[in-house]
Amino acid sequence: MGWTTYAAYRSPKTREEERGEIVDLYTDLAPDAPYTAECLLASKVGSVWYLAIRLTPKPGRETPEPLMRGYVPDASGAIVYAGIVLTSRRNGEWGYKAMCETVGPHEAATPLKLLDLLSPLDPQVETFAAGWRERVAAHHAAKRARPKVRPGDVVEFDEPIEFTGGLKVRRFRAYAYRRHPGARARILYETLDTRHAHTVRMSAKAIQDRGGRVVAQGEDATAPADT
Repeated sequence: MGWTTYAAYRSPKTREEERGEIVDLYTDLAPDAPYTAECLLASKVGSVWYLAIRLTPKPGRETPEPLMRGYVPDASGAIVYAGIVLTSRRNGEWGYKAMCETVGPHEAATPLKLLDLLSPLDPQVETFAAGWRERVAAHHAAKRARPKVRPGDVVEFDEPIEFTGGLKVRRFRAYAYRRHPGARARILYETLDTRHAHTVRMSAKAIQDRGGRVVAQGEDATAPADT
């Protein structure tokens, strides 16, 4: 399925409105559908929505077997699968691309609590869902393995990190930065092996990907707010 785009006047304006549009994609079924659809959980990570959708056969209705290939239903015949929806906003317009885990989407940052809601997969049926679930687990394992950097910690790399302008640095000290008193602090880094100290930003993922490690722990070193 490709992208669907709404004109600006029809685009959802709030997160709740967007959630409603997304959930309806999976649960607003035709009246004569042999099963009902319910969203158990919808979570947005970045611009991607992840949903756990439960399909339950209607009492007294003949239901195609199975409801979806590759899933092991529960005692009532119901299954729960993952829906993945990419979203985009541009010039007031809002667009989406809806998928199912069975197509093996690249996006795999769904919360683990959503993964726990999904039905077991039938090992006799080959789909891309198993690979997608493995990527989700790997994503969270990688997040847990990222260095836990706190204010005052010294982070070191085996090879210098090159920044825009040619700056090359191996050692940094983290500090908590607040734009104004009471604002949420974020971690920034000052360079240690340069003639003059420079302040740079680095994500935990970037530190992990470059092989960075915490070599010394320090006390909180909060930088002054902007004036």
